[in-house]
Amino acid sequence: MKDEQALNDIRDYLENTLRYSGNTVDQMMNSIQEMDDITFQWLTRWREEGIYPDERVEEVTVRELVNRLNMEPVNAFITISWLRRSPDEAKYALTHPGNSLELDEEQRQELLEEGEDDD
Repeated sequence: MKDEQALNDIRDYLENTLRYSGNTVDQMMNSIQEMDDITFQWLTRWREEGIYPDERVEEVTVRELVNRLNMEPVNAFITISWLRRSPDEAKYALTHPGNSLELDEEQRQELLEEGEDDD
């Protein structure tokens, strides 16, 4: 169960600081509700103290997503959570911007095999 005060703080940040639309805020809050506990702790620490975690997930940090891909920090934390949950899908989306993709297990395996053939 996520801390209600932290969730309210994040919602307020998205609505009032970033001025995101209601639909966007709702989608992001759903992603945050589904976020793994470690990434959620990192997100709340960033909101409270402005500190990014140094830990890497699939060879990337939150700070790198913010600095290299110009992601808004909350989006970077959501992406890190996605990388933990579905690394192949997340990596594909990050390397093919603008494409929306959901892979089933067979498609994932094909994508991985294609990548091995390139080596």
